[in-house]
Amino acid sequence: RAIAIKTRHGVRALHSHSLTSDPSTAQLRVIPSETYLMTSAELDVESLQKSGQRRRACLDAFLVGSVMLLFVAVSALTAGGLMVLKRLEGQKKIQPYGFQPENLKGVTPSPAYKASKSELDNATMTFAEVEYGAGTSVGSNFDWNGHQNSLQPKKKGVYFVYLTLSVSCTHECNAGLLRMTVDDILTCDVELEANKTSASKTCWTVSGLQGQRLSAQMRVLNDKLGNWKLVLKDSSLGIFLVD
Repeated sequence: RAIAIKTRHGVRALHSHSLTSDPSTAQLRVIPSETYLMTSAELDVESLQKSGQRRRACLDAFLVGSVMLLFVAVSALTAGGLMVLKRLEGQKKIQPYGFQPENLKGVTPSPAYKASKSELDNATMTFAEVEYGAGTSVGSNFDWNGHQNSLQPKKKGVYFVYLTLSVSCTHECNAGLLRMTVDDILTCDVELEANKTSASKTCWTVSGLQGQRLSAQMRVLNDKLGNWKLVLKDSSLGIFLVD
């Protein structure tokens, strides 16, 4: 092993074996400066280059990691959003004819009240309870007043309320709009087209009721709809206790 001493004219190399054995025989050899490994300025430049490369490598790794993390986060949000949309779409597909009445509380097999008047007019909609066997469509949780055409839930709770309306044209019918409302909880509009012979629609809602009486109001938004008639067997009002 040798010790290098830098001088003005070059580098003097002192061999270590001459120091450990006999100082008097120590040999001092001059190494030209151009054979020296590198100057301090070159060392500084190379050090800065290596430091810059390390910083760039760290920055590149950080950017790649950030992009991957962002991609994972966006993918997770997208997957969550799709799951929520699927659930909402599934709920929207629920129709009055699709649910099972026996799974609801306090209902009878046929809870609908059929329309009893076919004429379209601005008046209270008339319904009639449906008889089947020895019973009727009025469940024990409801009070039906046939004179007032009103229905009163006996229990406070959340109810599923629906209207099914079917209209047919008897002869050369005009265009118009039939609107049916159940108090302030449900509105159902049926568009009547002049070039069609029939129209139908089912509307429903879920609402909290406190025992108030419910009645349906019919409104005709065209005075010349006399040839349009309600199809009684396909027009009804229904209500179920949900919770």
